[in-house]
Amino acid sequence: MPRVAVLGGGVSGAFFADSLRSRLPHEATLQLDVFEASGRLGGRLLDSAVYGDSADHAVEMGAAMFIGQNRYVAHAVASLGLESQCRATSTKGRSRLLVLGKDGAPVFEESKHKVITLYRMAKRFGLRDVSKLTSRGLEFIANFSRFYELQERGEAFASVKGLFQSVSMAQYPPSTCETVLGDMLSSASSSAADELVSALMRNNYGQAWRPSGALCCFTAVAPLAAGGSKAAYRIVGGNARMVEGLFARSGAVIHLNTTVHSVTTAPSGRYRLGIARTGSPSGGARMPAEESSEQAFSEYDYVVLAAPCASAIKSASDAASQSETASSNLLGRCTRLPFQVVHTTLVYGLIEPRFLGSRLSLPELNGGFSDILVADGSPLPFSSLGMQPSGGAQAEAAFKTCAKVLASPSNTKIKEVPRWKIFSEAPLSGETLGGLFACHDENTIVHHPWDAPGAYPQSRPWPSSSDMSVGLKDGGNFILHASNDDAEVGGMVLYPSAVESATSAMEVMAVAANNAALLMHKDLARRGSLGAVPPTAGRSSTSKEEL
Repeated sequence: MPRVAVLGGGVSGAFFADSLRSRLPHEATLQLDVFEASGRLGGRLLDSAVYGDSADHAVEMGAAMFIGQNRYVAHAVASLGLESQCRATSTKGRSRLLVLGKDGAPVFEESKHKVITLYRMAKRFGLRDVSKLTSRGLEFIANFSRFYELQERGEAFASVKGLFQSVSMAQYPPSTCETVLGDMLSSASSSAADELVSALMRNNYGQAWRPSGALCCFTAVAPLAAGGSKAAYRIVGGNARMVEGLFARSGAVIHLNTTVHSVTTAPSGRYRLGIARTGSPSGGARMPAEESSEQAFSEYDYVVLAAPCASAIKSASDAASQSETASSNLLGRCTRLPFQVVHTTLVYGLIEPRFLGSRLSLPELNGGFSDILVADGSPLPFSSLGMQPSGGAQAEAAFKTCAKVLASPSNTKIKEVPRWKIFSEAPLSGETLGGLFACHDENTIVHHPWDAPGAYPQSRPWPSSSDMSVGLKDGGNFILHASNDDAEVGGMVLYPSAVESATSAMEVMAVAANNAALLMHKDLARRGSLGAVPPTAGRSSTSKEEL
């Protein structure tokens, strides 16, 4: 019986486990173990319930939304029986966008009326540029959708470049966003790029748009091109519910608080995992007897590194200087990408328009706008603010806290105090929050730092020279190691997270995870480990990049 180890309990690991299991014939037997270093499943999906919020009113601390065109996430949500909610519904109709420019003052206000919104966008950002940006965003969505057809046919790719070549998008990762948008729009300094794309990149990835990889920029623009809040959805109860559901459906055995620190080739031909327990098992994790001690070793036929690379290797010279023992660790074959630190702050309060240089009234701003995005260069201490679902005892307490402000005749129309999610590069001080909000409830503040390893990789173009960082040329590989084809045992070490060298999002990770599942399925079938192969698997073509 083949043994498969998945290192990481997040989106990538969950979609891999579910995809692999769904491709196996009913009579096939396979042991699937998931090792997660923390005490919970979800990875970079995390909601405020971990800070004491009730499940009914928990808010995502990181990646929150998906769009209807994200077929894998949407199908997972529906097939698991989870409830999704449109962004416009979750904000109770207050789904308008406000963009703040380099000076921190408003440069664009979405209107309640579509015609007025289009007029304002054309006037500020240029009709041609807005049209080009929307068209390229829709083209990105259409090309990305081709992944589904390819993977339904069973096509898989060994490299990140090969994956994106298959959908005609490999030309973007080696280029900066500034270069591509400069050629596409009226100029790289146009308002459409320097304000709108800039604000979207800071909101989605917490980083500047100009030096970022072009594919990452298009990933940030795609939701706007798809329809904005009308096309965006959240999973009610938290995105981690999807991850938990996918793992449960896969039948995987979950090992929480457990770290795999090494993967080496064993004399048997399999992969030997060095395993260390980092705490007491939680969440109902089932621990086999071989892991009853704090440190243990176990052998597997396949290993999937479904987490950010933990290796410190950065160059060929660094790799050569390592000891023989360290260099034999196959986890060292992946290249650690630098991550962007982002701080998330949740606050119940009423935003003070004057802090943003806005002429809107307090009720107009807090009652009509759901998203406030900030362009690069702004003196404001945050990257974006987004209105979140609210209610319960905390909302009632915040309303009482703001009673004095609400008593003003001009504010009597405000019937509730909204909850805001703030992204910033550094923690926000009490003084800053005191200026940003006309009133806020200090007792409801929740802060989470995305600093281990971070929220998202810092997006940079792929290097073109072969002497650049190990594994980053052309985006790197999904296969860190493959056993000899003639070996009776052994398999592969796969790294679906390599896709983050190009761009990152829940659906992107789902596509990469499905690609890894296809690669493994092909290898299992070649080794005769599946028994009878179902018709769909029999049609799986060999990757255009031979393994």
